[in-house]
Amino acid sequence: MKMSLVSISKLKDLVKISYRTKKPLLILGPVGVGKSRSVREAANEIATEKKLKYSEDFDKIDTNSFVLLDIRSILYDVGDIKLGMPQGDRIIEAFAEFLPREGQGIIFLDEFNLAPEMMQRLYYQLILDRRIGSSYRLPDGWIVVAAGNRSDDANVFDIMNPLFDRFLFRVEVAMPTVKEWTEWAINNGVDNRIIAFLNNFNQYLNIKSEDGYDLTTPRRWEQISQVIIEEGIETIEFMLPDGIAREFIAFIELSKKFNVEKIFKNEENVPEKMDEQYSILPALSDFCIKDLKGFKKFYKKNFKELNDEVKILLVRNIVNRVDNKDEIINDDELFNIFSKIVNDFSKYYKLD
Repeated sequence: MKMSLVSISKLKDLVKISYRTKKPLLILGPVGVGKSRSVREAANEIATEKKLKYSEDFDKIDTNSFVLLDIRSILYDVGDIKLGMPQGDRIIEAFAEFLPREGQGIIFLDEFNLAPEMMQRLYYQLILDRRIGSSYRLPDGWIVVAAGNRSDDANVFDIMNPLFDRFLFRVEVAMPTVKEWTEWAINNGVDNRIIAFLNNFNQYLNIKSEDGYDLTTPRRWEQISQVIIEEGIETIEFMLPDGIAREFIAFIELSKKFNVEKIFKNEENVPEKMDEQYSILPALSDFCIKDLKGFKKFYKKNFKELNDEVKILLVRNIVNRVDNKDEIINDDELFNIFSKIVNDFSKYYKLD
């Protein structure tokens, strides 16, 4: 099925448009690309805009909250949602308690195309007519968003054509480039060593085995980052294929050849090779963030010796991770330095 191709960075905006227009949205894309995370981030931002509490709690749907109701299609069957309750000699309609009766939010049908045909039929009315059976009505403040993997990436059921047609918004999410992923990663606390590694080895952002299994994905790198921050770099061998794990360790070890503090202080030269510059980037970022006055001196000499891509990553790290941005804004020299960098590179890189 042909669908509009969108970047993961645009997906949040589309979820918001879907909510504002109250029209259903279908999202398909590769495994681990960030579909579910983007829907959550969009829901959280909608809650903030509406001055409501954000919640994912099935039991706390009320008028003070904006709720993301995550219904994993693979975990439910028709009888879990549409119930038949005996009353005398007849069966009356009843519906699962977790279906919303008030408030505002998103019913998120995740892993949507893992639902068999009977569940897909149940979704027909909910998605187009905003009801199930004759007695359940989806409240006005709610929409339905569905997400699933592409048939090329997972064993999924075909989405029945009448159901597919019920989604006004239908998009396929593209696997992000390393540059696009880096934009997100820097703003979301991903470990600097992983960001530097993937910018040096672009091909490792998403690797598949010969039989089609995803060995690395953007989601997996995010999870790896959380673990090595908490448990240390030694855990990397249990989370990556052996060859990539060894390259990652070698990349980290490479930085130990250099005295990064002396490079920061212009007492030693910047290494010439690209991989060596990427390897020192995490430590160099830390020195710059901790000593912005020192960065002004570094900028006048050694900064100029860095590769352009490394310069941009360094500046992004500083701007996004410095505790007090007023230190940059209120220092005329620093502000002029960053303004010049933005002007020099804004054609090629997005700088906030």
